[in-house]
Amino acid sequence: MRRSATPIIFTAIQSPAGGSSWRDLAACRTADPGIFFPDPGDVVGVERAKQVCDGCPVASECLSYAVGTNQTEGVWGGTTQGERRRLRQRWLKDLREAG
Repeated sequence: MRRSATPIIFTAIQSPAGGSSWRDLAACRTADPGIFFPDPGDVVGVERAKQVCDGCPVASECLSYAVGTNQTEGVWGGTTQGERRRLRQRWLKDLREAG
């Protein structure tokens, strides 16, 4: 699944109805965390992690959290650290230009 070029992720993260955390609904909550931190250059490992994220109902909340807190390692919300770095740079640029 290709992500939109325009991030819609930089909104306040709100808990779903019932007060549970978005993390409680994450597809990865029962997966081995190591899956999401593949070795550098491990394309198969990255794709394996992204497959979990592709079916996740809270992938956008996860991505928003990762970008907003500058997570520099691992796969978050279906993105690698390089993909998130580019999203964050674009987001910060947009903020500077807007303000």
